[in-house]
Amino acid sequence: MSEREEILNKMKNKYKLALFAVIRNSAVMPTGLQLGKTKDEINKMSYETLCEIVGKIDYDKVEKDYNRGKELFSKGVKNG
Repeated sequence: MSEREEILNKMKNKYKLALFAVIRNSAVMPTGLQLGKTKDEINKMSYETLCEIVGKIDYDKVEKDYNRGKELFSKGVKNG
């Protein structure tokens, strides 16, 4: 594996973990804790939710929205 491929794989892994953490920490964990679920149950449900989301995303639309947000950020456009 080339150095470039290794770097890309590390980046993909970081994005995957970041998405998992956002789903778990903002959506699944609060409800799971209220329901008395274990950490393992919360992690399993978070992974299941991640898989569902990844399968339902309109990637072309999301890419356009992402690029627009990036463009506005780079221009220093303020929110609101």
